Amino acid sequence: MIKENTISVNITSVNRNHYIKLGYSVNIFEKLDINVYDLPLSSHVTITAICKICSSENYIQYGKYIKNKNNHGFYSCKKCSRQKAVITSQKIYGVNNWMELKEAKEIMAKKFTNKYGVKTNLLLESNKELRKNIMEEKYGTSNFWELRNNINNEFVNSGSIKFINLNITSSKNDIKNPKLRYSDEEIKKFYDQYLIEFSNYRKEVRKLTKRVKNKLYEKWDGYDFYDREYIKDYLNLNYDNKKYPTIDHKISIYEGFYKKIKPEEISCINNLCITKRSLNSSKRNKNFEEFKERIN
Repeated sequence: MIKENTISVNITSVNRNHYIKLGYSVNIFEKLDINVYDLPLSSHVTITAICKICSSENYIQYGKYIKNKNNHGFYSCKKCSRQKAVITSQKIYGVNNWMELKEAKEIMAKKFTNKYGVKTNLLLESNKELRKNIMEEKYGTSNFWELRNNINNEFVNSGSIKFINLNITSSKNDIKNPKLRYSDEEIKKFYDQYLIEFSNYRKEVRKLTKRVKNKLYEKWDGYDFYDREYIKDYLNLNYDNKKYPTIDHKISIYEGFYKKIKPEEISCINNLCITKRSLNSSKRNKNFEEFKERIN
């Protein structure tokens, strides 16, 4: 929708005949007030367009407004353009995004492989370095998993709990002695932040581990990493069975988080092994070398 009903235009030798055909009395080189919808379809005159979706007002050329409106019969601003794209995709492909189609992913992967040698531009070393620099400059870290649901508080900024100095009265001699301790509020605040950061780290490790899962099983010799029992046949058991083969992180996710090891290192194949569910559960966060020695 256009906000203006009428608009003033300059009459020139180029547009003169257009307005004469519409019944206007025109004089060249003079201004003329016209109905805004009488502008030529390719006019560069600026109008105020109102977005049908969010009702925002935007100044654009009339010709661009018409082109936008011809797409599904209504005008939408740049912010809402994605919703129009969904309508187009649904109409042509039956999905919200063309990339949801399997053949679309195959086409794009083939295109990037032929041009760059990788399936996606996200794997290009130049792009990795660029994203890393942008992340460090903007957020102070290149690990995006650290930013999910991040609480910007004193514990994150200082890297440790802030101590408070309280005067504790002695019950024997009534002498006041300063003692360092945590307040209940600080402990809760720190603990909540710790859980959020660990949860995000664990999600990232598990996501990356899932990507190499098939490759790990292809290389697997069928033996339990810790007690060397042949367990490949146990894959036919129920997933909850204590003998079912599961993936274990030699250096545990918790240890990786505690020692600030990157998720990529914890989830790489060299740090993965396959063991029975029972051993995986009993190992928990233990050092894998000590655990393996104890099992043997």
